[in-house]
This record gives sequence, C-alpha cells and structure tokens, in this order.
Amino acid sequence: RFMARDAGLALVVGRAREVASWLDPADASSVHVFDMTAALASTDDASETVVREEAPSDAAPNEDAPTEAAPNEAAYVIYTSGSTGRPKGVVGTHGGMLNRLRWAQRTIPPAPDDVVGQRTSFNFIDAVSEVFGALTAGLPLVVIPDDVVASPAELVRELSRHRVTRVTLVPSLLKAVLDACPTLASDFPTWRLCVASGEALPASLATRFKAAMPGARLFNLYGSSEASGDSTWYEVTEQESDDLVPIGRPMDHV
Repeated sequence: RFMARDAGLALVVGRAREVASWLDPADASSVHVFDMTAALASTDDASETVVREEAPSDAAPNEDAPTEAAPNEAAYVIYTSGSTGRPKGVVGTHGGMLNRLRWAQRTIPPAPDDVVGQRTSFNFIDAVSEVFGALTAGLPLVVIPDDVVASPAELVRELSRHRVTRVTLVPSLLKAVLDACPTLASDFPTWRLCVASGEALPASLATRFKAAMPGARLFNLYGSSEASGDSTWYEVTEQESDDLVPIGRPMDHV
C-alpha cells in the first residue's frame, strides 16, 4: 500500500482480488487494475480475448512510439528498506543493468547448454539480473516456485531435475543447502556456477562449498540496489586466509 502510493502507480497488472487486499480504497479511483485472473486460468485464445476487450476499440497504432530505450531511462523500480527504516524506491536504468549483464557475459561466458535457475524474490534486485541475464544471453530460465525455495533439499531436487547450471544464492541459503544435502555433487551434478550475493560470505562457507562441489565456480558479488545490484566481484579459487571472502575488484565502468 505504501509503495503504490509512494510510486504514484497508474496501472497494476495482477489478480484483482489480491490487488484489492492491499490497494488503499482512497487510491482506487486513480489506479487502473488490469485483472489477469481470467487470462491465467484460461487458454491462450481466451487470454488474447481478455486483452482485446481491455483495449479501446478506436485505438490506432502509434507510429511515433519509441522503439528502444535510452541508457539513462528507467527500467525498473526496486524498493529497499532504506537506512532510515522507511522504504525508498530506487530507479534502475537500462544502461546500469545492461552494464552489469554485459560484465557477466564477458567475465563468466555462458556455455550453449547452460540453464539459469531463478529463485530470488522479484522484490529483490538480484531477480533482475537473474531474469534478464538469462534472456539477454539466450539461455533457458527456470522459475522456481516460492514453496520449493522454502525447502533447501526440495530446491536442489528441482534445480537438478531441470538440469540448471547457474544459481544465485544468499550465503545463508547456500549454508542451508549444504546442510540439507551432504551428497550435493551427486544430488546436483549439473551445477557449474554459484553466485553468492546479498550478504557477507564467510570464508569457511566458501571453502565448504568448494570441497562439496570441486567442479563448480564460486563468485562473491557485492553491491546495492542503487548501483544496479552489484559493483564488485571476486572468484573463490583457493582456501581463504581471512574470516570473510574479499569483495574483490570493481566491475567494468564502476
């Protein structure tokens, strides 16, 4: 409710009943809700009908509409907790996120058979790089349901079932996965790349992962929503001497 008012939303796409549960009645008259309930519960033909019914009958193509976005234009807004405790909307630009994605494609080039697992909440900045990192590289994207993510062992089974090769995990979830799967290498044999982000990465946890998955690469990424998610990177290649894994060096153009 706070975010809808703070962002000045004009349009919400979702299930009308769910939107009504959090949208302030005082804002209802100024916010148009595009109800996807029928579209999600019906066939492709029916969902197209819903879209046509919503469109004005006299609508004509706008040939002057822009066909591409400028680098400094907004691509998304992510709300953070903020240093004051009051959530704030951070505007991410196309240029900032594309720089982040191109860095990843240059530094960790995808293989033809790579598959990306998307398990981060869409309310968190890492979801942006997960989704568009896969799509801009032409890789399949497997979206993991929330109830599966809640169980580390079930999460590993689902990722393995879809032959996922790339996963982003906060260190606390990485620890939970290692705790739940003592035979991780055989449980999840396709795992090639683990990106740790969102929390400090203990060196003991990094060492434990490398021992459990000797054939997988482990990257420690550090940043914030204000900086397109990540600003620095470090690859764990050997046992670390300090308590925490370093945050490494700046990404390109940062």
